[in-house]
Amino acid sequence: MGAMTTGTFLGCDTDALRDTARLLGAASARAEASAAELAASGTALAWEGPDADAFRDVLGHRAVAGLARLAAAWRAAAVTLCREAEDQDATSAPSAASGPSVPSAASTSSAASARRPIHELLERLLPLVDGPSRGFFTDLAGTEAGPELEHGWVGVTQKSALAGMGIGRAGRGPLGSLRAVATDRANMGIGFYEASQGVRDGDALRVADGVTTWSLSAADGLANALELTPLAPMGRVVSPITGAAVWAWAEARDSTLADPDAQGSPSRHLLRTPIRLEEEVIRPLTERLPEPIGEPLGRAGAIGSHAAAAVEDIDDLIAGRWRGAIDGTAVDDVLSLPRRSVEAPRHAVEAWRQR
Repeated sequence: MGAMTTGTFLGCDTDALRDTARLLGAASARAEASAAELAASGTALAWEGPDADAFRDVLGHRAVAGLARLAAAWRAAAVTLCREAEDQDATSAPSAASGPSVPSAASTSSAASARRPIHELLERLLPLVDGPSRGFFTDLAGTEAGPELEHGWVGVTQKSALAGMGIGRAGRGPLGSLRAVATDRANMGIGFYEASQGVRDGDALRVADGVTTWSLSAADGLANALELTPLAPMGRVVSPITGAAVWAWAEARDSTLADPDAQGSPSRHLLRTPIRLEEEVIRPLTERLPEPIGEPLGRAGAIGSHAAAAVEDIDDLIAGRWRGAIDGTAVDDVLSLPRRSVEAPRHAVEAWRQR
């Protein structure tokens, strides 16, 4: 770690190091997701023959492998920066300082210094992957198995919603209602998890995901529970409405799995609809139409696209400032507990495989 020679500052700005580490962690997660998407696209491509084999070889050994190496390098750099920041905080603690005063970002956070043993204990017992949460299932099973697991759960949710509505093999009755109530209860837990991690990451769209999942599931669970009571007629009126909403939201979650730019967030996926519409429909159409028609159409399409991009930029700005405010505090440790618990089984399996 370098040193400034002004006599007023030694070491580094640990907040800046941790901010950079978070950016590197987020970039690493995006690179991993892009690598998985490219690999899946190459496998699913309907193309056979020597040229296709050569293309897949280049895609796998250069593009996908290159992204994987880049993700690993960014993750390693993030870990190094976090370690350097922790070392600086430990060195700059008031009890250890023996020379010139250190900047207030380190020397005045006695609460963070006192909290550090708890934080280090959590890191040893329940380590946390760098970067923001990418949703319950990806946090639970990783970037490769997580989307597949979520796709399967979407199917379970939709079948349960239909059963609660009296559609499908279960039909209307206690069995369909019980199935819907059980699934809704599980989805409420998933919604709470995603909302809490959205708060921790400062991601308003992730908070919206969690709140939407929890609210729709709670409403549907209540409607189906009413069908098991003397108020069953009321439940039969409400459950088709709530069940349809749960089904539609599950469909949005499933569509999100094919959109790497959504970062696992249905709200972000829906927000980006104008961007996709402009890129995939309006822009190609304007290129084919005469200029007097195509140019106004292109400008109109760009309005929604720019508005959606602006909302994303604001969300990213809020996230950066919020993370900078809670990083190194007890609030961060408390909010990280659900994610640490969810990731623990995967870390245990990975550690077992390495041994």
